[in-house]
Order: sequence, then C-alpha cells, then structure tokens
Amino acid sequence: MKAQLINIVNATKSSVQIKVVDQKYLTAPFHFHDMCELVFIQKSFGKRIVGDHVGNFKDGDLVLMGPDLPHIWLNDNTFRHPRSKKKVQAIVAYFSPTFLTHLSYDKSITSHAEDLIFRSHRGLYFYGRTREIIKDKMDTMVSEKGLKKDHCFP
Repeated sequence: MKAQLINIVNATKSSVQIKVVDQKYLTAPFHFHDMCELVFIQKSFGKRIVGDHVGNFKDGDLVLMGPDLPHIWLNDNTFRHPRSKKKVQAIVAYFSPTFLTHLSYDKSITSHAEDLIFRSHRGLYFYGRTREIIKDKMDTMVSEKGLKKDHCFP
C-alpha cells in the first residue's frame, strides 16, 4: 500500500484548521501531508496505521501525527454494513509544525513545543490527564470562532 500526498485545504502556517467528522465510516485513503494532525476519536473503532505501527483504535483515542507521516484509520467492517446504525464522530486539528513555536518568544516554552513536534514524527498516543486536557480543549475549539491562546497551554 503506497501512501498518497494530500493537500490540506485552507491550512496556513499561522493557524489551526479544525474538522468535525460525523459520518457512517472513515473514508480517507492511506496518506500523508506537510501538516501536523491531531485526531480525537469520539465514537468509532477499528485499525489504525501510523507510520510503521499497526494497532487498534477506539472511543476516546487521541493521537498526534507529525508532518509527512503516512497514516490511515480503518473502521471495523460492521460500520460498512447497509443496516448498520454505527457512526464515526471525531475532531481533527491540522496545524503547521512551526505553529506552536510561533506562539511565544520564551525559549522555555518553545523548546517543549519543538520536542513535541520532533517526537510526533513517529506518532504520539496521549493518555491520562494529558489526554483529558487536550480533549476538553478540542471540544471547546470546535464551537469557537478563531483560536484563543489560552486553548494552547493548560
């Protein structure tokens, strides 16, 4: 399976693009792009391929993928059954790898952001308190216009 390069429409180096997914099943091909992608699965399950990792995903999963990292989320076959009542609900945020480092001139903050983006080149799975904080921020961002800096850091 060869990954396709896709262009994230309307994504800029100085903004975050939020996409709300609410559909019968996931349809994106195995792909990569030059943006970071943060995926919060609200309702869904199946297989996830991120780089060279193959694993399962389920409700509540939160994963950050760095730029140029091939990935796909495949729903379990029960989602595609004609009589299935299952739906996928997710929030996806796209942002430039330099976005977080441009939020501050304070090196103590930007060095952590640089480290996070560096580690995301292989994919990062969030859990525990960190996941809960990020999920709450993503839920809030969906309903707001623009991005407030206080949503970026707890």
